[in-house]
Amino acid sequence: MLQPSMCMIVQGHKEMLVGDRVLHYGPAQYVQTGVAMPVAGRIVKATTTEPYYGLRVDIDPKEIAAFMLEMDLPPLPERDDGSIVTVHRASEALLDVFLRLLRLLERPGDLPVLGRLIKQEIMYHLLTGPGGMSLRRAVAGGHHEQAVSRAISWIREHYDEPLRIAELAQVVHLSPSVLHRRFKTATIMSPLQYQKQVRLLEARRRLMSGGAGSGDGGLSGWL
Repeated sequence: MLQPSMCMIVQGHKEMLVGDRVLHYGPAQYVQTGVAMPVAGRIVKATTTEPYYGLRVDIDPKEIAAFMLEMDLPPLPERDDGSIVTVHRASEALLDVFLRLLRLLERPGDLPVLGRLIKQEIMYHLLTGPGGMSLRRAVAGGHHEQAVSRAISWIREHYDEPLRIAELAQVVHLSPSVLHRRFKTATIMSPLQYQKQVRLLEARRRLMSGGAGSGDGGLSGWL
């Protein structure tokens, strides 16, 4: 399960399976999401001399929402056809922030204060970068975006229960057709597909931890 975060590749290449869509990204590229997504990933390019390296920064939706209040951001457009999970090439400014973060690791005593400031810089570049609109919609969008976020939370909490779209639509106060359309636009999956992926990932987690569970259901080769 990919939690709200941004993951930057330093070296190597990786693929991420989101629904039936495969995202490819490599050095100086990052994937971001503002909500939890049932995805699978695999490293597709790494060697013993050039191993895979990546960096992950967790995104706290509440921190992002508070940070947005301090920024002079343009209003969100009425219509949105973008996905919650997006891949982008890092700007020189964002790469510079990550370089300073890596150097800061050599000074652990400075991390509690300077690390927090550097994370704010990263959030700033994410919000003002090419994936900023997607992140803003996921964190503090309008009625429909918030309804999709609530639907995602409900499915994750009740993933092992039968899912009826009409009942879920009532929970999030949308019509079944609007919920289905908005959910698939945002996540590249229908609510039922999302639930299936959550179940598969949970089954894999149990298998890897030695617990009871079913097979990987087609996720072989993906982590």
